[in-house]
Amino acid sequence: MNDYINYLIEANLGLALLLLAYTILLRKETDFRAKRLFMLIGIFASVLFPLLHLQSGNTEAIPSISTLVSAYWLPEITISGNQPGLSPSAFTWSNVLIYLPYLYAFVLLFFLVRFLVQLIGLIRII
Repeated sequence: MNDYINYLIEANLGLALLLLAYTILLRKETDFRAKRLFMLIGIFASVLFPLLHLQSGNTEAIPSISTLVSAYWLPEITISGNQPGLSPSAFTWSNVLIYLPYLYAFVLLFFLVRFLVQLIGLIRII
């Protein structure tokens, strides 16, 4: 799981650097083929770059995210045979995940209604 989070952070940092380079270098460029090529190469590079692991003589020069984020940020889980479950006051993600389908359905319904309103407006214009 740590590797997956590390990959996502590094890929998003690559995309942020791509956006910065795009705004500095190609913001007012009118050659759309060059812009498109830059964006496609940049996206593929930001996806593939975190998969490369460069080794050098000094491995501490470029720390990875897993060495910067401490393990004590994660909640401690104790497993014992004499307790049937967690205490009711303990925070667990399973309590939050119960409401996730309802949130998803609400957002889906909101965008469906918005789409239908825009579709009706478009039909009126036509």
